[in-house]
Amino acid sequence: MKAVNVVMKYHLLILFVLVLGSKVLAVNGKELSTYGSNFYIGFLRQYSADGIIQIRVHTFETSSVSFNISSKTGYSYVGTTSPSSPATVTIPTSFQVRDSGYEYRDLGLHITSLPTNPITVFVIGYTSDDTPRLTHVAHPYLEQLTTAYTYYAVSVSEHLYSFTYNQILVVSGRDNTTVTITPTQNISIPDNPQLCYSIYMYLQMSKGDSHTFTLNEMQSLLIKTNVDFSGTKIVSNHPITVISGHACAQIPTEYGGCDPISTQI
Repeated sequence: MKAVNVVMKYHLLILFVLVLGSKVLAVNGKELSTYGSNFYIGFLRQYSADGIIQIRVHTFETSSVSFNISSKTGYSYVGTTSPSSPATVTIPTSFQVRDSGYEYRDLGLHITSLPTNPITVFVIGYTSDDTPRLTHVAHPYLEQLTTAYTYYAVSVSEHLYSFTYNQILVVSGRDNTTVTITPTQNISIPDNPQLCYSIYMYLQMSKGDSHTFTLNEMQSLLIKTNVDFSGTKIVSNHPITVISGHACAQIPTEYGGCDPISTQI
């Protein structure tokens, strides 16, 4: 009888661990989804500098949800969204991060809603013929129990025009965020993004080198190159938004036309 009780207690313990584990997984799964209340986003360089750029905000809540968009440049927007009427906000074209220069440093956008009213955010870019091309789902800003957040870039191996680029866009969600980049190709980046350098004072990084710099909240830094730098490693001490893509990719490569592509990683 004593042995039976021990076995029953053992089985109950296993059941308790399984139930607890399933609850933890459910919570973590929700936390790691694209549904949230705190987002930092940016817009990659597109083929056209005057192409329309938009944010589309959705919610699964049963009633209207308010959200806010803010920036370091003074731009702001307050809106509402609902399941039956998602909000579409056209952003000034000046928020395209088209280069790594200091004039493009403060182009991150901060989107928030109440924690009790989460939202989903889509980032959309248009070509000159008003056709949506560059689209990706934003991921919410989430602090985790770590001091090293790691990201790997993705890009394309072939493209049509030499003046279009593979790109990585970094947007910081917190002041004094340190970022270390280790590229898989030779790249050129500002040695210190906080200073207004001329192009001749950029750091020329070789493949495999590492360089660390600091970004503050809503600051943006674009890294671009004509070659495929998939696998480029980016490590930060706080969460950052990393968007990777191409200004005008050919998929498949035998087609003459090209379109911008992007994804948040």
